Amino acid sequence: MKYETKADFRLTNGSCLRGVVNATYQEIVDAFGLPLPGDGEKVKAEWIVCFEMDDETVVATIYDWKKDCAPESNTLWNVGGFDSRCVDMVEGAIAYNIDMRYEEQERMHSWGYDSGYADFDSGQRQLF
Repeated sequence: MKYETKADFRLTNGSCLRGVVNATYQEIVDAFGLPLPGDGEKVKAEWIVCFEMDDETVVATIYDWKKDCAPESNTLWNVGGFDSRCVDMVEGAIAYNIDMRYEEQERMHSWGYDSGYADFDSGQRQLF
């Protein structure tokens, strides 16, 4: 399954809340890149992610609906889309990214490097 972060809000027209994910802001940034700016009132940070499955695209939005805290302090994010698969895909992509970063950190540590996380590129990603 491949996924790519987009900046086209037209992709989300007609989508709605499908669930929530428990993740830090940094975990989401690590998986999907920097967020789009929100509307400044109800949403402060938002990601639009397109997951490619076979011949189908599943669109997901991740956003901080009416949160009093700064996005960097948020750990409970709304996930919107056109069907409930988007929640599982967002959770899976975040978990996969955490696992890959942990493995990279362990590899670097075993080689005698202690420089923290390796810098991964943003954009299109491939999940195995």
